[in-house]
Amino acid sequence: MRRTGGCSASGTPEEGGAPGTEATAARTQSEKIVPQADIAAYQGRTFYGALNNSDAWDGVGIGSVPYGVYTFTMGSEADFQPVSTNLVYNFMASAFSRDCLYGVQALSIMGALNGARYQALDAENFNTVWEEMSDGSYGI
Repeated sequence: MRRTGGCSASGTPEEGGAPGTEATAARTQSEKIVPQADIAAYQGRTFYGALNNSDAWDGVGIGSVPYGVYTFTMGSEADFQPVSTNLVYNFMASAFSRDCLYGVQALSIMGALNGARYQALDAENFNTVWEEMSDGSYGI
């Protein structure tokens, strides 16, 4: 099978050079370095998100884990405070958009992924405003 595009017959990229070559070194040196964010600008800001693990939950039974929406205030100490907890807020990932916190949770039985649950919580009181479950048979 003949390989086309991206690499020459010698196996090095046609444009820019292979890693460790002079062409790559020259390209890397000419790239601009992105300045780091000023951390002080974020001090005292509060972020909202789903917390799905904490050392403080050691010894808590599986039926009473306080999953949910927590606040985190940027500062010298990690300060997670519960806003709305519920066992069904065990999100793998969450994000804020359009005045809602959107979360996704894997649905599995005996370790086999068989679907996903999507949920939107309103940003005012974190009640469910939208929920959908998808079956893994037609795509998650």
